[in-house]
Amino acid sequence: MPIVYILSYTEANKELGEEVMKLLKKSKGPLSYKTSSLEIKEDTHRVMEREELFDLCENFRDKSNAVKPNDFVILLSPNPNMKNWFSAPDFKNNIFVHTDGWEEYCEQQPKFPIAHEIISNIVHSKLFENKEALVQGVHYDTLGCINDFCGEKEQVIEKLRKGTVCAACGEKIRLTPLDSRGFWDQINLTLHSISGAFKLLTRILDQEPSRIEVNGENELKFIDYDNQELILSASQKVLYILFLKHKDGLKYIDFPEMKEELMELYFEHVFINLDRFDIETTISNLCDPDNNALSIAKSKVNSQLDVTLGPSVAVHYKILNNPETRVHSIDLPSKYRVFKD
Repeated sequence: MPIVYILSYTEANKELGEEVMKLLKKSKGPLSYKTSSLEIKEDTHRVMEREELFDLCENFRDKSNAVKPNDFVILLSPNPNMKNWFSAPDFKNNIFVHTDGWEEYCEQQPKFPIAHEIISNIVHSKLFENKEALVQGVHYDTLGCINDFCGEKEQVIEKLRKGTVCAACGEKIRLTPLDSRGFWDQINLTLHSISGAFKLLTRILDQEPSRIEVNGENELKFIDYDNQELILSASQKVLYILFLKHKDGLKYIDFPEMKEELMELYFEHVFINLDRFDIETTISNLCDPDNNALSIAKSKVNSQLDVTLGPSVAVHYKILNNPETRVHSIDLPSKYRVFKD
């Protein structure tokens, strides 16, 4: 089964690569995904030849015994390239995607167009033998098809929004022999998944904050955002519910007195099969002023909100600190906080 290796060589792109991989892995099939880092130092402002970018992919193949010829190697590069292409394949299963500048066109996070570019180039690698065949076979009018050429990044966003394959390209895909059953089904599911998540966040950005529902089923849901779920660990979840309960906020120095309430919230809302001693240890760590478990949990909650909703919307739901009063709180009116048995 082919593996897609997502490579990066800057810290920012390492984090981006992880987020892209999570998006791509939502659809199951023969393709699997892994991230890896290249230990190189590169001036990210230097304009690179496309061949240099593909050489980095080949060097990764040469140094890794695990990469097979039918595996894909995807390089996430912040460096501009000579012809200013957003992405390109070398038709040897190596692909680069330019990661810089997407925020000018996509406020819903660059992981969406970058994930879509990866899938588009995997399709192009299978459908076309070389660059000349690609140039002949793509659409130069924007149809919303995965094979649209997209000379402008705005057109990439339109292609992403539609997440489709036109009938003619669908027939080409159907007639293309493959060594992995279910490959095209997975590609199609991934396109719909990326497009659906992208359109959901587009709607979210265009409307007022959603109510967030806390229920007794171990779930936190944004019920006005198509029941989008906030996935948190047990300690993060119980901490977040505590802040939702205390609309006026809490100071860190208050937490030694919060242990009993946190325990009650844990047993009410977090159904994790741990014994009482382990649960008490988790809660005690959150309430201990001599360690940083509380700060770490809060930071991870806020990061997951960014991932789930995008930074522009997540700010309504984050646990934020007032440096003057040292009160940490969620700046969300009471009408948006829903507690359900």
